[in-house]
Amino acid sequence: MFGIRLPLNLTRSTRAATRATMALNSRGLATTADKPALMKTFKIYRWSPDHPQEKPKLQEYKINLNECGPMVLDALIKIKE
Repeated sequence: MFGIRLPLNLTRSTRAATRATMALNSRGLATTADKPALMKTFKIYRWSPDHPQEKPKLQEYKINLNECGPMVLDALIKIKE
């Protein structure tokens, strides 16, 4: 697979994980310009402990899913930045 030989002394699960990582990395080589924007709106309920008298508020963030990883955590990290 991908022309790379993995050492035989690796366990099967390690070899499988390495191949899966390589497959994900090769998919990530396509630029975001090649794909149409896949926008997703995240609504995050926020409250500031520095200002306890203020009510919590709902903030919306629009994220292009092609520009971040496949998990919700990746989108949250992108929002944080």
